Amino acid sequence: MQDALQPTVRPHRRRAVVLHGLGGIGKTQLALEYAHRHREHYSTTIWLEARNETTINQGFTRLAERIIEKEQVTYIRIALESQDQSSIVKAVKRWLDEPANESWLVIYDNYDHHDLSNAHAEDEDFLDTPSQNTPSMNLRGQEKKVRSQSYDIRNYLPEADHGTIVITSRVLSRKLGRPIQISKLESLHDCLEILASTSGRNIINDPAAVDLAQRLDGLPLALASAGAYLGQNPINCTDYLQSYEKSWEELHKDTPELESYDKVLCTTWNITYRHIKEQNSTASLLLHQWAYFDSKDIWYDLLQSGRSHKLDWLRDLARDKIPFNKIMGLLCDHGLVQAGTATISQLAESAGYSVHACVHSWMINILNREFDKDMARAALDCVVSHVPNREQPEFWSKQRRLLGHADRCCQLISTMVVEDEEPRMLESLGLLYADQNRLGKASALLKQAFQRYEKTLGPKHASTLNAANNLAAAFWKEGRLNEAEAINKQILPELESSATWEWSIKIKADLMKLNLYLNEHFMALKKY
Repeated sequence: MQDALQPTVRPHRRRAVVLHGLGGIGKTQLALEYAHRHREHYSTTIWLEARNETTINQGFTRLAERIIEKEQVTYIRIALESQDQSSIVKAVKRWLDEPANESWLVIYDNYDHHDLSNAHAEDEDFLDTPSQNTPSMNLRGQEKKVRSQSYDIRNYLPEADHGTIVITSRVLSRKLGRPIQISKLESLHDCLEILASTSGRNIINDPAAVDLAQRLDGLPLALASAGAYLGQNPINCTDYLQSYEKSWEELHKDTPELESYDKVLCTTWNITYRHIKEQNSTASLLLHQWAYFDSKDIWYDLLQSGRSHKLDWLRDLARDKIPFNKIMGLLCDHGLVQAGTATISQLAESAGYSVHACVHSWMINILNREFDKDMARAALDCVVSHVPNREQPEFWSKQRRLLGHADRCCQLISTMVVEDEEPRMLESLGLLYADQNRLGKASALLKQAFQRYEKTLGPKHASTLNAANNLAAAFWKEGRLNEAEAINKQILPELESSATWEWSIKIKADLMKLNLYLNEHFMALKKY
């Protein structure tokens, strides 16, 4: 990696590598270690979470905020003020393309869902066929149906032929840069170093530590998990290895289909989970609950939200930030959770906590082998209740912070039957996506909300008419003008027969605009 990225290779031209390998094999750590060791070679080092378009767009916005903190770049400030995500991405790419700004390093982390065909489009009907089953997902966090996660990362790469790019991925791609495969650790000494550093113990010469390192098969994430456990418990490596073998046998009996790699990781996490459960039952419940949120950025204020479906233990946890932080500290100490820091866009609320994608998959597939509808609804309620409206201060950045959790909610909705009394959840998520220009998802959710309101409350109810108006607006914004016109024509008679004259005038104005857009000028003037 170092040889491929040295300035002597393609001097004054772009250098790019793709670190590919199994999840949890250490790709991110290697990229960050390279950035740390060679920081003097770069004017700036940038890390972007590239897991999906939601996270990479969030990363570009945070980067834009940091840039204008340090220097006055007018076109970036204008893009941020516009609150248009595509404009922000273009502005940041323009800044990276500046001839005077050529010695940067950008790390695109976790680009696992490739779509390099330029043919990908957001699936607008992804919610039309809900089922009772949980999502089919392998243990490395990649769903079999990943079309909503896939995107072309080249849309987010700077265009100028300078700078250095590192992409980490589970998938080999030669189109993006020089591929470098990251394999399991072969050096026993390196394995022992990870155990020693994460446990805080001097175990390099411990024969039992050697046996444990060999049993964990050179997997950095498993070694770090075992080390974190040893750092929190007064047991030796021999005792841990005995617990590991017992836990491995239980896991193999319950889930024989798991690959060996997955079993090693899950066994270490199962051991840690049992210890956490003994210490604090609420902490163990939070690990279960986390499966129904996104893996990234759980924060106190988010869990405070929600009322109608909140579980008793979750309500108690969210009453006071002190016990919440204590529990998160316990999970961090055991290596399952990482604490974040508040960015500019998050200053109105507390900093968040995240888990590794592999840990999140373990939460989904092992801890929650049986889909828990109550926890799913609690997560939906927290996210939906936290969606700010346009009148709230900094609504756009607050909405953007929720997008990852909104995406997870959509996965939950597609695998469960949403009760008739819950169209408000669909509507709130749809409006969130509409505000954030995720129009395919917005119209799909708003369509379902409208249909459910119409079914349960009738076509003349104010909630039904409001949902229809929101759906028409989403269709309009998406460019689906004929469908927007059809919705407005459908609800106009209901409005005219009610006392909502202001609303009917607005719908008439919208219809007139639509007809004008559709080159029906004379019909518009005659009819309205």
